[in-house]
Amino acid sequence: MKRGSTILLVAATVLAAPIALAFESVLRWLLFPPDFEAVRAFLEPFLTPLAWLLVVISALAGIAGTFAQRTIAARRIAKLGAGATAVQIETVRNQVFLITASIPQLPTIASTFAFMFGASLVPTLVGVAIGTLSVLAQGVVLMRGDAS
Repeated sequence: MKRGSTILLVAATVLAAPIALAFESVLRWLLFPPDFEAVRAFLEPFLTPLAWLLVVISALAGIAGTFAQRTIAARRIAKLGAGATAVQIETVRNQVFLITASIPQLPTIASTFAFMFGASLVPTLVGVAIGTLSVLAQGVVLMRGDAS
């Protein structure tokens, strides 16, 4: 794969959580009735602590994802053998990146759903920022070639 394709892959993956939050907000504004704000206000005391918990999980998942990326990529590349081409190695590294990037993204996306149903925006924004930074860190590992 060309370097430009890898940069595009990382950029699209990094933007996934912020775009999901924006999409969720627009969707709620367009489709949910105005009375839903009363439901959100009722659920806020329950969902905001959950959103903060998801921030912690996202941060831990970001660390785990980075280490998992390095380990899994090294194992998969070793299985290719000595005759592996640069394209095969890059393909494996990109595949592993996509899998391990989902580790911090899952709790981050869950926090956007918590916001949809009433959690405060603050922990959701913190979670999205941490999830995005985690994926960006994995992208740096991918681009530098540390995941091989």
